[in-house]
Amino acid sequence: MSIDNNKINALVSLLGDSDSEVSEIARNEILNIGKEVIPFLEDSYLLIESNQQKDALDSIIHKLKMEKIHTELAVWKKGDQKDLLSVWCSISELSGRDIDHAKITKEVEQLKVEIWLGLQSNQSVVEKISYFNHVFFDKKGFTGDSKDYNHPSNSFLDTVMQNKKGNPISLSSLYLIIAQKLKLPVYGVNLPQHFVLAYMNLDIDLLDNSDIVELSQGNEIDLPIDRDSEPLFYINPFNKGTIFSKKHLEGFLKELKIQPNKAYFQICDNEAIIRRMLRNLQVSYAKMNNEIKKSEIDLLIDILDDE
Repeated sequence: MSIDNNKINALVSLLGDSDSEVSEIARNEILNIGKEVIPFLEDSYLLIESNQQKDALDSIIHKLKMEKIHTELAVWKKGDQKDLLSVWCSISELSGRDIDHAKITKEVEQLKVEIWLGLQSNQSVVEKISYFNHVFFDKKGFTGDSKDYNHPSNSFLDTVMQNKKGNPISLSSLYLIIAQKLKLPVYGVNLPQHFVLAYMNLDIDLLDNSDIVELSQGNEIDLPIDRDSEPLFYINPFNKGTIFSKKHLEGFLKELKIQPNKAYFQICDNEAIIRRMLRNLQVSYAKMNNEIKKSEIDLLIDILDDE
């Protein structure tokens, strides 16, 4: 879409008009242009001096960014390929920062390649995860943020990548995104009061010739996992990728005095992961008494809940 700079500049100047009707018309005109105008408005913000115009621009930019997140989440929910990385980038824009999707994707790919270089076909699955953990936690320094556990930054992908810290679901999500790019059948497990990963059995019989060709060329495919079987083992990224068994998981639930439920031992889909991320953010902003942000999260959860 072509943006008329002169028109945008004229509309921005009208935001400071003493006639509230004129400024409201200018506001609506800008909003009607849509998200494409955001970079122009951000540039204008740096040049204007009027506090009235700055406040008006703040409000418009925020509204357009929220509409963008809403649209991207709704499209993602309706799509067949629910890519976790792309929607997490969108959700992370709740921070108010612009997220460079291409830059984040490149950084994730670099992490994948660094781990891939040390994986060997003759390694056992435990050896592969151990090497994955060595690179991810020891070399790259990713760790669970126990000190400021509920801070919103622990849920935003850009800050998790930058600070190398996160909460259980953000570290687990980044871990499984990279693992699945490496063709490792690692999936999320949505526990009460925690989030871990499961290493599943690959059902090789479900691979057809086209899948084999794609794998040989290094391309991504949907991993054929045996969903009816139990996980080989579980992984706790919040504790440096500790590997543990179903028995240990049962003990964890018993300590919390939570009645075991079959769902607590099974893998969840990416939509459940995003819903859990958003609920974590709800808690974060509630603890900060930020009702505005909390209400914004409520609207996003409504999008996921909308059938």
